[in-house]
Amino acid sequence: MMKKNNFFLILAVFLSVSVLADTDVEQNLPGQITESPYESSELSNSSPYLENGIKENLLDKVEGTTEVASDEWTKNYEVKSEGSENYLEYQNTELAKDLFQKADSLIAFTYLYDTFTYNSKGDIFERTFRNKDSAKSVQSGYFLLSYQSMFYRGALDFFWKTNGGLSFNTGRGRFTDNGELSRTSFNLWLLPADLMIGTKINLGRYVGLSVSGGPLAIGVILNRSDREQGDSDKNVRQVLTGYAAEGSLDFSLSQMVPSWAMYLKTNSEVSDFSLSLTARMMDASNSKSDEFSISGTSVGLGFKFELL
Repeated sequence: MMKKNNFFLILAVFLSVSVLADTDVEQNLPGQITESPYESSELSNSSPYLENGIKENLLDKVEGTTEVASDEWTKNYEVKSEGSENYLEYQNTELAKDLFQKADSLIAFTYLYDTFTYNSKGDIFERTFRNKDSAKSVQSGYFLLSYQSMFYRGALDFFWKTNGGLSFNTGRGRFTDNGELSRTSFNLWLLPADLMIGTKINLGRYVGLSVSGGPLAIGVILNRSDREQGDSDKNVRQVLTGYAAEGSLDFSLSQMVPSWAMYLKTNSEVSDFSLSLTARMMDASNSKSDEFSISGTSVGLGFKFELL
């Protein structure tokens, strides 16, 4: 009888343990977080850890530091990501390479320091606008805006371009008999416009040499202060015609600094940004009068933006 009772007691204990083992009973310690984001149904079939760190869809990458997405489980927790800066640099470099020679148009801004030769009757231009002894003599140089369209890209790029510009000069006149400075002031506006065809030699991705040339027209407006408004010689206008040529040495800052390429592509349609050392030659005169003509060469600095 005793053995039979012991047998039922052991059987009852065994059944109780089995029921408890199948029952999802947890006991939490004080301060323990009870819910892990990794136990959700979306992540239950995969581990949040990969070979090189935490699962990518849980991360926000910020310049070499990998921050775990902000939630109760991972708040203020950071994981250093090895090689992320190198990876970003690699991505920028690849983007810069992909954008090389992809543009079909270009806009350029150029400033030329005015060293052209001005031939005028009685050397009036030099005496009035290039008078080093007078603080009233000012030359602004030339500001040029250019549009360029590429119709072939390869080892040699071929393009056509048009330039428009402005130059302003002011000074006080001088008496021809004694050379004294007069009270009359003269203002001279020069408005060059040309159409060119050219080519560019690409010396790798970083440097290129461009040359172009074509017909030129320059609008000339001369204003003098000693005449009343409406007088025929208050404003003298004429047009000079001739030809112009340009050469530029272009340094692609986007290829040299790939992060610029990424920034420009992200925020605009600019695919290449270049710094240009430019030389411009002009030869123009008035076919009806030889009283005024422009010739010679000036050099300057400019920026080129290639557009997709």
